[in-house]
Amino acid sequence: MFKWLETRLFADEDSRRLQQFAQKIYASIVAQARQSVFYRQYDIKDTVPGRFEMIALHMFLALDRLREDEKGEDEAGGGGEEESEAQLVEQQLVNVMFDDMDDVARELGISDMGVGPKIRKLERSFRSRLRSYHNAMQAPEEDALALTLQDILFDGDAAKKASAEAFAHYIRREHDNLGEMSVEDMVKAKPLFGAPNGDEG
Repeated sequence: MFKWLETRLFADEDSRRLQQFAQKIYASIVAQARQSVFYRQYDIKDTVPGRFEMIALHMFLALDRLREDEKGEDEAGGGGEEESEAQLVEQQLVNVMFDDMDDVARELGISDMGVGPKIRKLERSFRSRLRSYHNAMQAPEEDALALTLQDILFDGDAAKKASAEAFAHYIRREHDNLGEMSVEDMVKAKPLFGAPNGDEG
């Protein structure tokens, strides 16, 4: 009995630790998504949908980094039935995001009956964006990411090509920077992302 209780207590403690990891990473994502330079320099619309796009894009960067850990464990033969720490943080991170989206929807005055469909629609959009960004990052064409950003962020507006290309440079830089971090590093990093305008200082 005591062994079971001890195991359960440690499991609960570990779960709380991973949830705190996810909350800290999400807080960094939201802080970065609110940077005014995105809405001034990169021409993102400073609206609720525009801010959602910025959160989704930075979530992609964090989730892609966590999935690299998962892939590494699988290739090393360590990906059995037990979920890795990166997987657990990834799941918690998505949960934290959609809990926040739920709160935002209610603050905007969406009724209880309307919140569920709204969140499901956001989730479909989010999953679609994750696939699009991942495929663009993996594509051999150098301009694939810029074209994807132009399509998603600017509705395919050719006049926004320069903004999309500058944004693609920023995303690749941040993707590389996160690639150097462990999960613990991601939690401790303050800030997690670099300056959006490319100013390293």
